[in-house]
Amino acid sequence: MGAYHCGVTPETQERNPFVSIAVLVVVMALVAGLAGRFGVSGVVAAICVAIAMTGTWVLLSPQIETLEVVHAGSPGRSTGATGEAKLAPTGTVTPFVGSSESEPRERLRSTPRLAVGFDTGDTGRPGSPQPAHLPSLNEDGFVDSVAPVQALGQLPQDASALQVSTTVEPNSNVSGAYTLGQFEVRATSRRGSDHVILNDLRQDDYVVASAAGGRYLVVVVADGQGAAENAHYGSYWSCRLLAQAIDQHLRDGVPGIEKMLERTREELHSLFEMRFTDGTKLRTIATTLVGLIAPIDGGPAAGFRVGDGDLLVAGADGWTSVFAPAIGDPEAVFPRSVEADVAPLDLDARCLLLATDGVSAPLAANDDVALSFVEGLQAPISEVEFDQLLSFPLEEARGDRTAVSIWFSPKK
Repeated sequence: MGAYHCGVTPETQERNPFVSIAVLVVVMALVAGLAGRFGVSGVVAAICVAIAMTGTWVLLSPQIETLEVVHAGSPGRSTGATGEAKLAPTGTVTPFVGSSESEPRERLRSTPRLAVGFDTGDTGRPGSPQPAHLPSLNEDGFVDSVAPVQALGQLPQDASALQVSTTVEPNSNVSGAYTLGQFEVRATSRRGSDHVILNDLRQDDYVVASAAGGRYLVVVVADGQGAAENAHYGSYWSCRLLAQAIDQHLRDGVPGIEKMLERTREELHSLFEMRFTDGTKLRTIATTLVGLIAPIDGGPAAGFRVGDGDLLVAGADGWTSVFAPAIGDPEAVFPRSVEADVAPLDLDARCLLLATDGVSAPLAANDDVALSFVEGLQAPISEVEFDQLLSFPLEEARGDRTAVSIWFSPKK
């Protein structure tokens, strides 16, 4: 957060009344002193005091400028057409304040008109609650972005080059924007409010990587089991080791998601025994997994999952899972199980969303959240905007939130 400071305009500096007041007081003091030497100090002193008070009032009243308090670099302030700095409507620092610019600004590539938590407009459904305490959209229906939209993301790291640390201390929030071939990818993993309150670590994780010499896009999203003591190890290790196993199998031409999972489990077990030598059980790193393997030329792709993570396809009315309904088997966690749901995918211009249950459950249960994601992800958006989209205020969704959105643009 930037520091506050007082801003004085050039006009204020030119008409600063305090210099004149100081000169007047000094002159009156000299006059009073000279009068004292000639025995008329009482009368002259009274006259001097009256002149000083009158002069001070005259100088201050019409000329003093109101000093503006400006904030250096604060996202909670917007600038109007007059250049005057003003606080957000809620009185708090927020990056979602609409601007009253006189000139049209560059529009976002997507149109997040119904980003839950960031607008007070009509949701398009009768009786929909309106969060009046939240900042409203500006007149062109857009939420202001706190960062410029990037047309392209960075090239994802090659899966074979992923580093796997034996010590895991995840940051509270991580995000990324990636481009590979005709794919645009945005990813975010956020620590849930419950974990913040309890000072627990983020237990979700994700990996976006290229595989087989850049010929495939590989995405793996993991949701460490909340009851597992070392769940953050399970999600971190599983994502990276599975991405490496997928890369190796693609290079070797060995098909089969479950074979890739078996290979990952073997490597995970070795890493676990290297890190935990005090009798800790393997079940303490249990995690669910959901992933995507897609050739960059848009050929047949495959989604897979172990557990209740989900891979969703955007539609006009919401989101549809590519898998059959999850059974909810408590044993369906990795590395305990390598039995995976697998779904073939034909890529098109629609958005795919890989999500942990911290995101997929609200999408299924809350129409406002679902619609905000449909509207917000019609086209690739910036990394910052995607992270904002996952910040929806929903009291019952207090766990970690992790999602990866994928857009494929066929060559024309």
